[in-house]
Amino acid sequence: MFLRQTGYLSATVSALALLISAPAIAQSGGGEAEELTGNEIIVTATKRELRLVDVPLSISAISGSDMERRNLTQIADFASQVPGFSIQATGNGGTRLVLRGQNAGGSGASVATMVDDIVVSSASSLFNGSLLTADLLAFDLDRVEVLRGPQGTLYGATAQGGLLHYITNKPKLGVFEARGQAGFDSVRHGETGWIAQGAVNVPLGEIAALRVTGTYQDVAGYIDNPTRGETDVNGGEQYSLRGQLQIEPTEALSVRLTAALQRGEFDGSGALELVGGLNAQPSVAAKVANGGEPILNTYAPESSLRRFEYYNGVINYDLGSVSLFSSTSYSKYKSFYRSDISHLQLAPGLTAADLFGGVYGEPIAIWGRQEDSFTKFNEEIRLASNTDVDAGFMQFDWQIGGFYTNEDITFDQYYDAVQQGDESVILDSPLPFGGSSLPARYKEYAGFGEATLKFGESFEVSIGGRYSHNKQWSQVTSAPGLIGSGGPDPLVNPEIRTSENKFTYSIAPRFLLNKDISVYARLATGYRPGGPVLVVPGAPADFPTFYKSDNTTNYELGVKGSTVDRVFNFDVAIYRIDWTDVQLITDFVSETNGQTFSVQGNGGKARSEGLEYTLSVNPVKPLTFAVTGGYTHARLTDDAPAFGGLAGQRLPYVPEFQNAVSVDYVHELAGGSILSGGVTWTYVGSRYADFSTSPATTNHARIPDYNTLDLRLGARFGQISVEAFARNLTDSQGITNYSSGGGAGLLGRGTIIQPRTLGMRLGFKY
Repeated sequence: MFLRQTGYLSATVSALALLISAPAIAQSGGGEAEELTGNEIIVTATKRELRLVDVPLSISAISGSDMERRNLTQIADFASQVPGFSIQATGNGGTRLVLRGQNAGGSGASVATMVDDIVVSSASSLFNGSLLTADLLAFDLDRVEVLRGPQGTLYGATAQGGLLHYITNKPKLGVFEARGQAGFDSVRHGETGWIAQGAVNVPLGEIAALRVTGTYQDVAGYIDNPTRGETDVNGGEQYSLRGQLQIEPTEALSVRLTAALQRGEFDGSGALELVGGLNAQPSVAAKVANGGEPILNTYAPESSLRRFEYYNGVINYDLGSVSLFSSTSYSKYKSFYRSDISHLQLAPGLTAADLFGGVYGEPIAIWGRQEDSFTKFNEEIRLASNTDVDAGFMQFDWQIGGFYTNEDITFDQYYDAVQQGDESVILDSPLPFGGSSLPARYKEYAGFGEATLKFGESFEVSIGGRYSHNKQWSQVTSAPGLIGSGGPDPLVNPEIRTSENKFTYSIAPRFLLNKDISVYARLATGYRPGGPVLVVPGAPADFPTFYKSDNTTNYELGVKGSTVDRVFNFDVAIYRIDWTDVQLITDFVSETNGQTFSVQGNGGKARSEGLEYTLSVNPVKPLTFAVTGGYTHARLTDDAPAFGGLAGQRLPYVPEFQNAVSVDYVHELAGGSILSGGVTWTYVGSRYADFSTSPATTNHARIPDYNTLDLRLGARFGQISVEAFARNLTDSQGITNYSSGGGAGLLGRGTIIQPRTLGMRLGFKY
């Protein structure tokens, strides 16, 4: 049930929405003031708890309390504030994660995603995992870690660009806690939505505790559809519920059981019309059409549904000199969306509705239905040393482990021709429109190990390796119809099976200048699995049946640390990544019949080079300045004519420069009350859209840069807190996905960041 109010509650909010708190890369700590003034950060990037300064790789850690304070509720809100991190948000819940420029538009994910001890991203490109990313609602999180560069040794397949890792707050034994929050968000051009969320920690005797977290959000829409006379069509609702049971029968043994569900349902795709067309000039080819008003004209309504659930059992057993760890998990991701593709350009000036309207003898709309689902079972077992092993001239610690995963995938795409004025009338004469169904399976077995060799107090080297074997199966069934089997009967294509072995490694020497400053170098590799190619109806005999894995090799040099008094913190890295056998959507030209097909394939080489930095200074206790950002030069190094790319051209949706600057002020009053405020400015540089060989689509269109300004003011009085914020105060229309076609009247189509949003939260903590 929706409860919405169109327009702004600006009179209430504007008096409070002055500043935004916390630096972009937050510190973790105890109280609110401590979190903002430089407490030591503890991370688990190497599957051990280490200080951030002791981890020999590039990592950003954003505390959960900081994300809540700044209303960073999803990936799109914080990506631009993490060095080297960008996204391509395509609408309908599709979000491609890009780290250090690793993006060429392929179907498989190049960034792995984890929640606690569970890998939740799909390793198979057949699930379209590059776009279908688990985007957790950020409430009651301990922190989010973003690991940049290949992480193949410890995290395996798809971590060739890096890892996005959500770490939740765990149950606490012997402590009762309860906290909650309620508030609203008012979006320019659209509605006012509301949110309620809470968490409770309940001790169960002396050896167990239960923690339950829940969120419900009525999401405000802001895109109108004049064709159908509808407003705010991209609104919706989403909720999440997570329960965790911690049991510690002895000091040596702990067991944690987790069950979680997140669901979102939206009335529209989130896309809108952009200036487009093949003749548009580059300087104006990527901006909001219709005078800047967010509009998407469709004949039929669009909608989407996303559901993500996971279950996990974790055992930690301290055996004295070593510890045993086991994580068993089951997760399921399901998405459904319905899109009107009537305005899709199939040739210059010719839309899909125009082309096929003559077949049905009347004006039509074309409705596309896509349903993706995958279930994933994981088992990981690790054995790790608790203390350093003395080998005389050196000491070392170690860990070894095994990993198994099994994914069952369903990828269905169907299309309906319907009457333009009434989408309930489906036209099936002379044939239904058709579609296809793809069941697939992915299995992987892996063994890995890592050791850190310590030579004295100041020098150490971490060495790791991982061997993986995967097997895949798929089979396409084309449904009866014009674009399905091409006839009145279904067409069952042959089964395709593939298998692959991969070895990845990492070497990372680290030198400690003192206990608070370290210099490191890192050589690491990663990969993304290959797999079966989706067979199309009428494919010739030489049609490819598989594509290869692509691989990354990362060379990195970094320095991180802080001054003794923690007034100045820094983390700076330079890197180069060589990318070979790049997976991408490419044109295959059959030598049998000369036909051209668009398939998943491999297309040469690319390279990404850059500089990343995170700097913060706390000159006096109440005040913190922070700067995060980076320069990323990611481009093709080989011509890829079948892909539409040439050597030297930049990779899609990678800003060459991005930067975030924040200023925060936290003032403690008598009696423990706290006032806080701050401002964050972010800049995302120009990017380029996907490559294309289609004559109806602009190839590699330039997307302009954009700036955002976020403000916030907060106060805490005992157990009660009140916060107000303004996000994207300047109402920037930064584009996050662009196509020169697909909009009504031969306009383009794409997505933008959320317009100016004002809001308030009222919370309590017991």
